Order: sequence, then structure tokens, then C-alpha cells
Amino acid sequence: MKIKFIERDTPEWDFMWAELAKHEYNKDNEQPTVCEFCGETWQYMDTAIYDKQWQHCFRHRMHPKFDGKRCYLQFPVSQNFKP
Repeated sequence: MKIKFIERDTPEWDFMWAELAKHEYNKDNEQPTVCEFCGETWQYMDTAIYDKQWQHCFRHRMHPKFDGKRCYLQFPVSQNFKP
């Protein structure tokens, strides 16, 4: 498996967090990139090849939209991403 970790304060970092904020799971939350629930928040896991394409992966251990259950989100990298 090919895997990368995106550095903070880079265009790709900003892109992936903005995409997370726009996701339907988070759209009604005041802080969509945090989505705090019982002390848990969104965590960036990695950027890797999933389903034959580079994608960013985030995890939330107790997302409020899922009755406090764990959820994962994956979405494609930006067009400017260079592995």
C-alpha cells in the first residue's frame, strides 16, 4: 500500500480540511472540521491509494450523526497533489 502524510500549513492540508467541512455529515455542525462529541473530534489518518486512487482518510470515534459510533471518510486528493 502506498501511503503519505500531508504536512500542516500546505495547500493540500487546507484543501482536505475544507473538503471535510463541506461533507454532508458535518454541514449542520458549527465547527464542521472539529465536530466535537464527548471529547472526540475528526482525526486525519493518512493519504493513501484506496480503490485505485489517492484519497485522504479521516476518522471520528464518536460522530454525533451516527449515535456516537465510529465513522471514516475518504475523499480524493486535489488536482494539485503530487505523491
